[in-house]
Amino acid sequence: QTLEPERVPLSDINWNLKLYDKTDGWKSLEWMIGALVCMFDASGITAALKLDDTELVAFFVQVRGMYWDSNDFHNFSHVFSVTHACYMLAFTSSARAALTLEDQIAIMLAGLCHDLDHYGVNSDFLIKSASPLAARYPRPTLLEEHHLSETFRLLDDSKLLRNLSDLARTVVLEQLKHAIMSTYMGTHAEIVEALKARHAKLAGLSGRSRVPFDRNSMFDRKELVEAIVHSADLSGQVMDKPYALESGKMVMMEFHRQHLREVAERLPVTPFMAKLTDPLEQAKCQLGFLVYVVVPLWRAMAEVFPDLLGCYQNVETRVVEIDFDHLDQWQGVNWDIMKTTEPLQSVVAPPPTLKRPSSGPTRERPSSAFDDEPE
Repeated sequence: QTLEPERVPLSDINWNLKLYDKTDGWKSLEWMIGALVCMFDASGITAALKLDDTELVAFFVQVRGMYWDSNDFHNFSHVFSVTHACYMLAFTSSARAALTLEDQIAIMLAGLCHDLDHYGVNSDFLIKSASPLAARYPRPTLLEEHHLSETFRLLDDSKLLRNLSDLARTVVLEQLKHAIMSTYMGTHAEIVEALKARHAKLAGLSGRSRVPFDRNSMFDRKELVEAIVHSADLSGQVMDKPYALESGKMVMMEFHRQHLREVAERLPVTPFMAKLTDPLEQAKCQLGFLVYVVVPLWRAMAEVFPDLLGCYQNVETRVVEIDFDHLDQWQGVNWDIMKTTEPLQSVVAPPPTLKRPSSGPTRERPSSAFDDEPE
């Protein structure tokens, strides 16, 4: 069925984008697809790939069809938000000066595809429940490996990159691999420390030499691509207050549903997920996430790229809003968790208007063009 995307003006694409409204709910799929077309057109990616908007929309619909509506958080709304943050960081911030167009294409594709076919549970659950994915990718990064494999399969099937030169395509795919793998939370400390090191180096420089990343260095660009996509994946609390609060609630619900499945399947329970029926525990969980994860990352990003200071300040505001002495006034509690007592028995497919593509035969992820060592 043909989807008619809305015409979204470029002026609507900014850090104040209203993806969620408490009264009107989420932006429509037609709006999100239209906004993606706007971003790809304005960035020059559509022209670089030599695609028309019809082909682009068809690809976006394919991507949409590979995200499950049953996921409270890891769904297409989250993916749109991450892709929007990728666009803002890669094309409107000072970070863009160190990126090539190939890097920017990889960043935008990573935003769209970094959670393809997410099951709504974490890697630990898939391992302890003996999921077939755990046999295919026997390591803590199994979800990211799966998302990456699905991304390469989708790009192969869609031939989206067919008009790029062999060299450009190789760079895009290599950077795309690094970008998606950077969403593994095990890389978080390394990415934050790398940003801090860049900032420390800047302190001893002046004038034109104060450049945090060298556009001519593949290593620098790889590190920057990873920092951008990792930050975009953790940008929910950077956005406006309604979206930030709703995003946090959806994460809590997805954690709660995983806990219910762990209990139902008699698996070892994840301790913090078992307590989220208590509003105090939700607040503790969210505050810990903000203070120990989001704040250090976005503070480091703002130190290296000062034009992102407003984004960092938004995160600090979310921290201050959690007042344990007046928890009844915090709007981030997900009260629906108390009413949710049944786990999802199976993954629910997207609506019939957007069919999920057939997965076809299993394919291994292509090996890196540059890596000499296995991951």
